[in-house]
Amino acid sequence: MKTEKVIPYDLVATKMNHWYVAIKKNWVGRAEKCEKKLCKK
Repeated sequence: MKTEKVIPYDLVATKMNHWYVAIKKNWVGRAEKCEKKLCKK
């Protein structure tokens, strides 16, 4: 059976908020870095 890592909700919400702010402020480089951290597999 495969075990999955559980990530706390508040950590995910914070990272998504940082990504959203970077997009809204047109900080392309920072938004791309945040996206990579969010979409790690």
